This record gives sequence, C-alpha cells and structure tokens, in this order.
Amino acid sequence: MIGLLILFLVGLLPALSRAEAPASLTDGMALVARGEYDAAVLALYPLAAARPFDAACQYWLGRAYYGQRFYGLAAERLGEAVKRDARDRDACYWYARALRMAGRVEDALLVLPFFLARFPADTELVTEYAAACVMAGRTHDALAALHGLTARDASPALRATVDEWTKALAVRPVAVEPKLARRTVHFELRCDASAWMLRALLDEVDDVREEISAAFGVEMRDFRVIAFLAKGAYETYARAHRGEEAAPAAHAYCLGNTLVVRLPDAWPEQEGARRALAALLRHEMAHLAINLRTGGQGVPLWLHEALACHYGGTAGFATGRIPDPPLAPRELNAAFMSSARGRQETAYAQAHAMAAVLTRALGREKLLALLDALAAGVPLPTAYRDAAGEPFDTFLAEWAQRYAAKP
Repeated sequence: MIGLLILFLVGLLPALSRAEAPASLTDGMALVARGEYDAAVLALYPLAAARPFDAACQYWLGRAYYGQRFYGLAAERLGEAVKRDARDRDACYWYARALRMAGRVEDALLVLPFFLARFPADTELVTEYAAACVMAGRTHDALAALHGLTARDASPALRATVDEWTKALAVRPVAVEPKLARRTVHFELRCDASAWMLRALLDEVDDVREEISAAFGVEMRDFRVIAFLAKGAYETYARAHRGEEAAPAAHAYCLGNTLVVRLPDAWPEQEGARRALAALLRHEMAHLAINLRTGGQGVPLWLHEALACHYGGTAGFATGRIPDPPLAPRELNAAFMSSARGRQETAYAQAHAMAAVLTRALGREKLLALLDALAAGVPLPTAYRDAAGEPFDTFLAEWAQRYAAKP
C-alpha cells in the first residue's frame, strides 16, 4: 500500500521522450500497435532490463504484457513508468487498468483518485474508476462517478453510455453459492448435492490436490471448489460468476482461486462418471497449480492448457485431430477462445501433443524452471532456450515430428 503512495510522493525523474525513442523501442511500440504482443515483449524485455529508469521502456513493455493478458506483470512495469513520470496520462490510465484486471482492485481504487485529481475530465479514467468500484461492490460510487461525467459533458453519446451502465448495474446477477459446505486445512468445498455426496467429493478433491501439488512442486491451499449436480444451477451460477451472458460450454472452469464444476449425472454410482469427474478435477486443478506456481503470470494460454492436459488429463477435451500443418501459438490461442464447432477440440488435441514433447524434452525440474522464468516476465523464446538449450523456433518447427516418433 505504501509503495503505491510513493508513486505520487517521489520526485519526478526525467523521462525519455517517445519522439526521441531509439530504434528498438520504436520497433516495440509498432509491434504493440499491431497487436503482435509476443514479439513486442521479446523486443522490449532486454531493452527495459538495460534501461530500468526509462519511463518509456517500462511503459511499452507494460503495454505488451497487458496485450498478452499478463496483467500482474503489466502492472509492475506500468507502475514503474508512473513512478518515473506521473504526468503521463496514458501510463496512469493503463496502470490503473492493469491493477484492476490483475485482481488488485483495492490498489486500483487507491491510486485512481490521485489520477482523477490530475486529470479530472478524463472519461476513460472515470469509467475505469467506475469499473473498479463495481468489482469492489461499490455500485453507488460507480454510478455517482458516471453521472458526474454527464454533468460536465451532456453529449448524447456519453449519456447513452452512462444509461447502458446504469441499466446493466441495475440487473447485475448475483452468483449464489450452494449452502452445503465443508472446509479443510487446504480448501473449502461447497455442493448442491446431498451430505454423503459432499463427503465423497471431499475425498476426491483431496486426492487430486495431493497428486497435482506434487507434480508442480507447490502446496495447494486456500482455494475453493463449487460443485453443482443440477445443470441449471451450474449455468446460472457460472453466468453471474464470470459476468457473461452465455453459460460456459465446458463442465468446469477456474476463475481466480475458485474451481467450479458440474458433477456428471451418474456420479458417484457409475465408474465412468467417477472417471470423468476425476479428469475434470485434475485438469482444472492443474490450472490452479500453474497459477499458484507463477502467480498467474507469464504462461501463454496454449501452454497453460497443454500442461493442464498433460498433468491433469484431457477430461475428454482433446477429441479433435492435430491439424496439418499445426497451428502456430498465436493461432492456437485463438482456437482455444473460439466458439466455432470443433475448434477447441482441435486446439486441445494439438496442445496435448505439444506438452508430451515438451515435458519429455525438459523433464520436471527444467519445466518448473521454465515456469518460474515466465512468471518473472522472461519472454517464452528466451526462457525455453535457457531451459532446453535450443531455440524455441526449433521446437515449433520439429515438435510434430518428435511427437510422431515418440517411443
């Protein structure tokens, strides 16, 4: 908390003018503008490391991390940019936004009043403050900030935006959790089934927790599992919990430190249903373990899913065929986010195969070292080269042949 306040109390250090940026920084800025965030991080990371007091270098690396959805890493770099030049409106805005997206809502609400005092008529900063207030449960403060905008700007477009926010907040659904609950020293479990099902599920979750904790070298604790036997209850909760209109197609998902799962219809009576639930739990708990190991930072979506499939099981996801030619990492990420029929199944199949090659080549210790490097913000090609002793491009070019030739 004190560290955040220091951003506004330290003397302003001279910042590099973006108009006078060196060629490598200019190249990185162009990559960010084109949405080529992986390449931007690869270009900007060594530059920012060599010039830690350069506000522009820190800012653009933060923007690149934000584009990769590594919000914690982005907040760290953007905070440095604000510390070096608190007059930079863009750095202030993106820093506050990165804090909120990283789940550091209270920190965002701490710095935003300072930013708003400096830029009181900035519409984007006001709406960012409103979004943080909503996440903190301060709906009244959010609406007050938004209506304050229309008092200064009565344009029809802004009024329409504020009206949309007001209507959305008025009907915002609430995620209602099951009341039946048990807590262990490692996790909390809630379930809408019977008490004896809760006890059976408790043992299943604890067994998987021990298995996945050992695989990733972490002690999994302070997480939550919310389980639903009723499909409708699961979908209603998921929509409200995720803030999305559509219910998830998958039977389980992770959000923060919470694993939400829909129990198979015939669980626990049928063996097939028990295996299906175990696979779901292993897969999603692998995601939790990766996030615990890395702080939720630095691991691209395709690698996250690949490792969850390898260590946790595919849970029936990888039913598609590996495309020929295989998808590049950026295309693989897009396939995971796609709602088109068969796209996700194809993505899971390829990611599962890539993980088999990757883990066989690195082994457990080098793989964990790779994750630790990614969590520190090291670009994936650099982290892979250091761990594997070969260029990442070589892995991308040869993994399919290596997979086909597996022993």
